[in-house]
Amino acid sequence: MSTTIEYTETTVINNAAEWVALDVRSVLAGGTDPLQLIQKTIRELSPTQGLALTAPFVPTPLVQLLSKQGFAAHSHRYAPDEVTTWFWRPVEAVDAAVTSKHNGETNRESIQERFGTNMQTIDVRGLPMPQPMLQILAAVEKLPADTALKVLHQRIPVYLLPELAARNIGYAISETTDNGIELLLYKM
Repeated sequence: MSTTIEYTETTVINNAAEWVALDVRSVLAGGTDPLQLIQKTIRELSPTQGLALTAPFVPTPLVQLLSKQGFAAHSHRYAPDEVTTWFWRPVEAVDAAVTSKHNGETNRESIQERFGTNMQTIDVRGLPMPQPMLQILAAVEKLPADTALKVLHQRIPVYLLPELAARNIGYAISETTDNGIELLLYKM
């Protein structure tokens, strides 16, 4: 899946001393959304590592999403179906990551343990766009601080994630046995 590679182009490398390579072209060709794999890889990066992501296109929504998490990005097209996008933390973001702790939980089990039975559930599978996003945001707006929201969705809602971050809503994403997605949302 992913391998560690060395990269020396100083115009791109910025602060990353080591690059983790991830090629998602076969995942996309198989009809699967690679966002969870990409997010898992991003979470596992050390502050001095960057991600070299290869896809058949420039992942503009992902660039926007990760920029809100403090990542810089640069893309280069090598062939019609081969674009590598490098994601790295600028020096100031690395310094902040080393000196501060994020108070959000990304682990599904820890969120379930924290909220116990204080959990609301909504199912937005099968709803036409933009209804899933609208219903989720409306439910989050009314969500008590001591309650988590379980959302059953048919795919990872890429455009919802920045909206959640802007509202200071933490989340964990996991796959369900029926190839759907479960999001656990909570106020941070």
